[in-house]
Amino acid sequence: MIKLILFYCTVILTVNLFSQSLPIFLDGETDDWNVPVPTYVDTENDGNEFDFKYFSVTNDEQFLFIRLKLTPETKLIEDNFLTLYIDGDNNNSTGVSANGIGAELRWDFGTRTGQFYKNGTTNISFPEIQYRSLPTVTDTTYEIAIGRDVLPNGTDPLFSSPSIAIFFKDNDTNGDWMPNSGVTFEYTFDNTPTPPFVTTEIYREDTSYLRIMNYNVLFDGLLEPGRADNFERILQAVQPDIICFNEFFNSSAVQVIDAINQMLPLPGGASWYGVMLDGGNVTISKYPFIQSWLVYSGHRITATLIDLPQYFEKDIMVINSHFKCCGGVQNDETRQLEADATINFILDAKSPGG
Repeated sequence: MIKLILFYCTVILTVNLFSQSLPIFLDGETDDWNVPVPTYVDTENDGNEFDFKYFSVTNDEQFLFIRLKLTPETKLIEDNFLTLYIDGDNNNSTGVSANGIGAELRWDFGTRTGQFYKNGTTNISFPEIQYRSLPTVTDTTYEIAIGRDVLPNGTDPLFSSPSIAIFFKDNDTNGDWMPNSGVTFEYTFDNTPTPPFVTTEIYREDTSYLRIMNYNVLFDGLLEPGRADNFERILQAVQPDIICFNEFFNSSAVQVIDAINQMLPLPGGASWYGVMLDGGNVTISKYPFIQSWLVYSGHRITATLIDLPQYFEKDIMVINSHFKCCGGVQNDETRQLEADATINFILDAKSPGG
């Protein structure tokens, strides 16, 4: 009896807290969740592989924010059956039924995909709901953001009511529910304006500093005409000296050099230097290359020794890596081999005569 009383007290305290808008900076640290916000605390140890602990909800003018706590430590974005359901019109007779709510959104964390249930079913991914979550590595606490003004199917809004309902479920066998069966968690958006973020300047404190940039362009995206302006805007803002590009699967170093010469022209008509030895990485530099090495044959790891100007104390070795993506634990061995090869290369390079 005592256990039941404590449980129901928790439900009352968490579900009925007043909404509070907060200027959340999505960084995976969660230290800006510093005032009480609506929170549901789940029953302890009632899960199978995963045990939900709690979730908290807030918003600003543009996003719904959710802080999720679960155990054990896991990578939220792969190898799980964890699902988020959101009833965007707070009407249990619309959408797909899930623990008493009618969810317009089902988001499957482990596959990074979802469905939007309004005027049919629309399969969606990150862009359609402005989804983002951090950290991207293993942890027990995650921050999640979803855009408030999104039209997942191009026509209908995800959020059409000032109040919504939220439900988490582990869809694996005997998986945990949060809230528990028969309990509904409702959240009402708080439209109180939040303080504007202070702009972070990216200029160099010292113009003599060397700036190295890593950029995954997603399937040769730098060379796509429809995306070129966006890349140029970012590169012009960052003004890198050396760029380690990833995912040029169908392009050559010459093509990338030509594009960078257009986007980031050097004084006096000078050309950037570039090298591509593996199946996807291109290293670009304002300064000439002394030598390049394929660190691990058949894998995307290229090392380049770059001849820096005399005002730098030494030249620099840059290793452009793109370890095996995705696949969860089944690809962990490959990633470990890639890491081992990289460390062995560094140790050899630092040894006498290396």
